[in-house]
Amino acid sequence: MMKLIRRLLRLPIVLDNRGVEKSQHYDDITNGLFTKPIKIGPRASAWPEDEVAALNAARIAGWTDDEIRKLVVQLEATRKVVNLADYQDSHCLRQFFSAGQKKPAKAAKEVV
Repeated sequence: MMKLIRRLLRLPIVLDNRGVEKSQHYDDITNGLFTKPIKIGPRASAWPEDEVAALNAARIAGWTDDEIRKLVVQLEATRKVVNLADYQDSHCLRQFFSAGQKKPAKAAKEVV
């Protein structure tokens, strides 16, 4: 059973979740107040749903802009490492596991 599913949200959904217009959203990205998008195709970008939720929760909790900037840095840093153990039952990642192995052949793989 897969432990973690990171759903990607396209821009219209993100804007709806945030309650802001596109120009404000991209201003927030420029100012370090929201995570940068992930390219999912030549002309398509998306944001991890958990990042959108975390940033909304921080805003609701009344975090300062400086606190949110630190959160953005942390969220973007976590994108760099994939814990393959979270996906050991995924048929797409079975190549990283030896037969009968419960732990991945590589505990973490850096995503470029």
